[in-house]
Amino acid sequence: MYPISTPEPGNSGEYMGTVDRLDDMSALSDLYPAPGYPGNRGTIRGEVLDSSGAPVTGVDVVARNVADPFNDFTSYISGQVSKGRAGPDGSFELNDLTPGARYVIYIGQPL
Repeated sequence: MYPISTPEPGNSGEYMGTVDRLDDMSALSDLYPAPGYPGNRGTIRGEVLDSSGAPVTGVDVVARNVADPFNDFTSYISGQVSKGRAGPDGSFELNDLTPGARYVIYIGQPL
């Protein structure tokens, strides 16, 4: 699932081998949730649609905390759970958000 990278100093793999950002932690928690996850943390659910109203699979969706956009953020790819197996799926679910914080949602271009 994750790309193989070399964790040698000076290589990008040196930083990819850590789980120290909210985005990393929430991605792993979505795959392997602890009992009660996400519990009292925030969640934003939605759907990415094209101009005709049809769902779009494979679009990057990012939520960034307005007060701390570079440290408190999480991402999702629309339809990543269904992988489009049942047709286009634009749904996303951003978990583990800071309670009471305000977030801005960024939607990427379809692949």
